[in-house]
Amino acid sequence: MLLKRGFGITLDESLNAAEYLASEGNRNVVFSLRGMKTNMGDPHRNLVDFAHVPVVKRLTRMPVCVDPSHSVGTRNRAPDGLLEIFHATLQGVIAGANMILVDFHPAPTKALVDGPQALLMEELPLFLECVRNAREAYEKNVRLMGEAKRN
Repeated sequence: MLLKRGFGITLDESLNAAEYLASEGNRNVVFSLRGMKTNMGDPHRNLVDFAHVPVVKRLTRMPVCVDPSHSVGTRNRAPDGLLEIFHATLQGVIAGANMILVDFHPAPTKALVDGPQALLMEELPLFLECVRNAREAYEKNVRLMGEAKRN
């Protein structure tokens, strides 16, 4: 089950909802960070606190998902040329997310829902390469920290 953090409730309240699901027998829960409604999130749909990724992993046994498509909500490009959804994705990967949820569609203008934020199918190889690069950087940092703790 994918449990998306509630828009207007605290992290603790969302974690309590996940605990309730587990207590009722569903232990296959993935906790998703898709952002909170806030004027600080403008111009994006929602504001995601990527620092919550390691916090949720520390406080629970749940895998953590970030949802860049629903937090960014558009296909806008940053000045560096990357789509803002790529930026949010890579921040989630660097924070240690176990899963990324991103919308892709062969014809976003014809999508019944979430078309404005959907990435194109031909962007998938580049997207995957960027994710691979970020994951390698994350894993390298984890190794460095492990080595530093041993010394």
